[in-house]
Amino acid sequence: MSRVCTLGHPVAEHITPTLPLIAELVRRGDEVIYFATEPFRSAIEETGARFESYGNPELFDRSLASGGMLGGMAGLLETTERILPVLVDRLRAIAPDALLVEAHAAWGNLLAQILRVPTVTLCSTFAINESLVTAAGLMRQLYGGAPPGYALQGLLGLSTYAETARRLRVRFGVSCPDIVDYLGNRQALNVVFTSRELQAGGELFGEDYAFVGPSVPDEGTTAQAIAPAAADDERPLIFVSKGTLQHGDTALYRACFEAFGRQPWRVVVAVDPRVDRGLLPTPPANVVLRDDEAQRTLLPQTALCITHGGLTSAHEAMWHGVPMLVLPLAADHHTVAARVAEMGAGLLLDRAQATPERLIGLAQDVLGDTGYRDRAAQLGETLRTAGGHRRAADVIQTFAQKASPTSRTESMPSRP
Repeated sequence: MSRVCTLGHPVAEHITPTLPLIAELVRRGDEVIYFATEPFRSAIEETGARFESYGNPELFDRSLASGGMLGGMAGLLETTERILPVLVDRLRAIAPDALLVEAHAAWGNLLAQILRVPTVTLCSTFAINESLVTAAGLMRQLYGGAPPGYALQGLLGLSTYAETARRLRVRFGVSCPDIVDYLGNRQALNVVFTSRELQAGGELFGEDYAFVGPSVPDEGTTAQAIAPAAADDERPLIFVSKGTLQHGDTALYRACFEAFGRQPWRVVVAVDPRVDRGLLPTPPANVVLRDDEAQRTLLPQTALCITHGGLTSAHEAMWHGVPMLVLPLAADHHTVAARVAEMGAGLLLDRAQATPERLIGLAQDVLGDTGYRDRAAQLGETLRTAGGHRRAADVIQTFAQKASPTSRTESMPSRP
């Protein structure tokens, strides 16, 4: 039995994909200690892992709106500076055999340097390395066409990041990563929860990258199905996922109502529970609103999924062979949307152009061309055959067994 510490990035789309893997490691007899924030305690403890808190969840709530990616990096490195001293002491007391570090957990990268314990990156988004994009190239993508004020905020974020990195280097003797290494968090083994075929530039990643596909829970763990219409209703079903409609963005709800009302389709729109439904017009007769999207249970019936471009949502659609219309929200959503379009599994639509006319036109294009569904199904097959959480557990345990025990620092104590 191994003792494993998992250092999660406490955001749902980064924690959730890891949980079936954690449950599998526990089932195999490993002792897993999972660091996150209090909102994730219940889900983590349900896997059989021991929950450990980072502290106040507000430490991780810094928005990316100020300075974009560089502003977000600066914010999380400042958080790292605050939590790292306590984490060093706690992990030395735990004396783990291995660390599992979520790709966006910068503090995990630094703890791996300090403790010199065999470390595995868990990547819940697409992988990234210098072979795929250079730091300069990524900066051009993120800020090349940005307004001067936005770019200036990014530069201020970079300055803050550099100063925080200097203090961490002096105090702990660590090297903070550049923007590519920050996003990729590359370690000796990197487990990526997608298929190599779907990964952009999949051929550019070596054997230290295990593309295991999405970490899908075992049967019986999904919510009860929601029946959007009678079983004999043969009209195509369009599912608009919760993430597509940003909190407070009532204009996009209205556009969907206008586009899809009175069309020969069934439509289920997942509404964020924070949205005041009193601000919305009455939906058309063929449009059903749901508080809980229950996406996995609706997708087998779905002809088209309209999504924000989160990788988990895209995986679930392709798993069921459902083509997509992707309206990206954040930086990684744009990457997923571009890849979906490039691979022929759907189309991309800029949210600023999501008029009723564009929505209905692109929906008709996807529904009218079986090639989109065929390609989504082909990609779904690559996800199913990649091995999932069981293969992830296999490669992690093999890696941990082969890692030299002499890689630990002499200061690491014996286990209590």
